[in-house]
Amino acid sequence: MSVNNTFRANTLANTSGITTINGTELTIEFLTANPTNTSGIPRIWFNLTDFKLYTYDGTTQRASAAQA
Repeated sequence: MSVNNTFRANTLANTSGITTINGTELTIEFLTANPTNTSGIPRIWFNLTDFKLYTYDGTTQRASAAQA
């Protein structure tokens, strides 16, 4: 199941839902395909198709090796 449609720029999920970033929480998305990144907006996701963990720091996208 993909949660691409739940992404909201500059927000993170917490115990009260999705609110403004407060620097204390991290959201990792589980997606069936890599999203389209937006410059300046960092995000982390696990691709359920290629089994890699991706990071995007707002400029550069990086990927881990595929999980076995």
